[in-house]
Amino acid sequence: MKIKKLLLNYWCVAIPAFIIAGTVCGYSLSAQTILKELLGLSSSVMIFAWYVPFYCVSILVMVPLQKLMSRNVGIGVVFGVILPIAVFAILKKMPLSSEIGILFNNLKHWFPCVSVGFMSYKYNLLGKIDGYLENVNKNIVSILLIVLCFVGRYFVSALDFAYCLFLTYAIINLKINEKSIAGRFIDLCGRNSSNMWFLHCLYFAEATRNTIQPLAFFARNPILIYIVAVFELIVLSEIIDAIKSKVTSKIL
Repeated sequence: MKIKKLLLNYWCVAIPAFIIAGTVCGYSLSAQTILKELLGLSSSVMIFAWYVPFYCVSILVMVPLQKLMSRNVGIGVVFGVILPIAVFAILKKMPLSSEIGILFNNLKHWFPCVSVGFMSYKYNLLGKIDGYLENVNKNIVSILLIVLCFVGRYFVSALDFAYCLFLTYAIINLKINEKSIAGRFIDLCGRNSSNMWFLHCLYFAEATRNTIQPLAFFARNPILIYIVAVFELIVLSEIIDAIKSKVTSKIL
């Protein structure tokens, strides 16, 4: 059901994107390319859709591994972090298609983050971190952890499975008022994050960037470009979400 839901959400963005690429941007899409795009295995239109096959495989892999990871943290680290890195590193070196090779590479890097997320919930890792830092100013800790994660990732991106835990803790402890303008904006982006992630493919994909990118990049200034792009993505996300709710209510 989780896989089915993600695919339906993705297709509600991808199919309109194909139509835009073919009609507005004049890009020629073959049946084979469209099929690969629908599975997230091609990047001519949905350039950031690698997450779709990654998520689907991760859900399936988690079924047997979650029982092992539920025994204790040590076993969880071995079977949820170390073993997947080793196995997917070996698999990506096999003589496979480039799409499958990329999938295994993504799994090698990002699946440990999924495992850490599961163990964080299972063993209350964020609560334990909070316990160690209960006498420290949380805002200062959050800022330092955010800086540490971004600087650390710049030099050693292979430790993303650790950064994701610390970054999540840091963001949670920023204590942003949900009713403030910033809080409402973050909530709005959060509710539309899936749509916005898939929709922003249009700005960068080979098939659409020459036509779609100027709709945001006309502002020239990087900050203004970001503001315009986020506004456009939110508006489109709300429209997609309205269509999606009608489609998924009949299928799910």
